[in-house]
Amino acid sequence: MIIINKSEYKIIKELGEGGFGKVNQVTNISDNKYYAVKVIPIKEETKEKIQSFEKEAEILSKFNSDNIVKYYDSSKDNNNFYILMEYCDGDNLRNFINKNKNNKELINEKILYNIIK
Repeated sequence: MIIINKSEYKIIKELGEGGFGKVNQVTNISDNKYYAVKVIPIKEETKEKIQSFEKEAEILSKFNSDNIVKYYDSSKDNNNFYILMEYCDGDNLRNFINKNKNNKELINEKILYNIIK
């Protein structure tokens, strides 16, 4: 269970993992909607890294575009920093590119244009 600003979220599955932490698909217990939560462990992080996590959340909160994952909220507890974002169903860009590369297929120009756009 993850709590972000007094709302409870149940973890559905892990979506990915990076250098700073994990991203999980979650559902809000009160509205049953899906979200993505970036979970960044902070117990061993420096003050500067914690400030960079907070800055990331601040920057995300200022974007409002159909082409950028929506930011909803952020919070931290003694162990983790959380960023609550829009859940985007489907595959990620890295897997899409690798699939085409492994199949030795070129990516259609229209698809490339839409990705870049």
